[in-house]
Amino acid sequence: MARGTKQKLKLLYLLRIMMEQTDETHGLTIEEALSELGKFGVTAQRKSIYRDFEALTEYGFKIKKLRKVHAVSYYLTSRKFDTREMQFLVEAIRGCRFLSEENAHRMIEKFEGEIGAFAMDLIDRQVQVVNRVKEGGENVLETLGRIHAAIEADRKVLFKYYAWSADGKLTARYDGKTVTVSPWTVLLHNENYYLLAFPEDDTILKTYRIDKMEIVDTAPGPRIGAEAYAAVDPAEYLTRAVNMFHGVEETVTLVCDNDIANVVFDLWPEAKQKTRRVDEDHFRVKFNIYVSNQFFGQLCGLGSHVRIKSPNDIRKQYIAFLKENIYNQRIRRKNLVEKEATGEIVED
Repeated sequence: MARGTKQKLKLLYLLRIMMEQTDETHGLTIEEALSELGKFGVTAQRKSIYRDFEALTEYGFKIKKLRKVHAVSYYLTSRKFDTREMQFLVEAIRGCRFLSEENAHRMIEKFEGEIGAFAMDLIDRQVQVVNRVKEGGENVLETLGRIHAAIEADRKVLFKYYAWSADGKLTARYDGKTVTVSPWTVLLHNENYYLLAFPEDDTILKTYRIDKMEIVDTAPGPRIGAEAYAAVDPAEYLTRAVNMFHGVEETVTLVCDNDIANVVFDLWPEAKQKTRRVDEDHFRVKFNIYVSNQFFGQLCGLGSHVRIKSPNDIRKQYIAFLKENIYNQRIRRKNLVEKEATGEIVED
């Protein structure tokens, strides 16, 4: 870049320097600002820096003095995000299981200009993500981008769909054939992205895990299934489809030990709307739920700390669910023992 062109960009370079290198506790003296500009091949005089500060202030950026014993320095105060907001964003990015460490770090680096390198370094050292899944799913961002582009352009999406096999590997579903759908919206649920779409060879909307999709191509629209999509609540549809809440919606009353209140309200947040004390050790909640094996499994995880008060037929269904699982465990164990005895199964 020619020297004259760089001089024209002096104000932009100065703004970049102030954004990246200053904050409430770190400032730059005029001499330091001139030195930093010199690294970009820009020369300037002290008076011009003061005029530039005035121009930036007039535009909307706030620059204040930071007085020290032997010198006066300047720092930028106006930021799009404060430290707490930026910390939340960094935590979200580093905790995203679809981003590799490299991709997450590259995205976080871009925030330095928004909050300053010193605060960014402090946040980066403070944020610790535990049990982050670091493998697989790194193509999700690209897949999401192509899906959003297809929705915007009213195009159909062609993809191959995969599922986990018993050996822990992703294998192609539908005999490896390409699936053609009309994409309508993307939903985020329990850290997984889902596509709500209308398949070319079906009559109902379906959901697909985006991390298990391999986009092959897009095809001209118009998309089909607009009436079906308009008739559903996407969030409710996903709740039923993903969480397997395929049962009938019922109003259920549970009696729980006080010790598990935190777990109960985490599992069923809507339960907080109708709750009352039963005695010193128990409380009662009442809420609507799609009764299914998923719901019974959640109850099973709470053990003897919770019981179904009503309706009575749901309590009977839960008892039958428990008996069936106990029976299946006994039968499967018996079959395994017999196969091990005959040498059909060899344990590692």
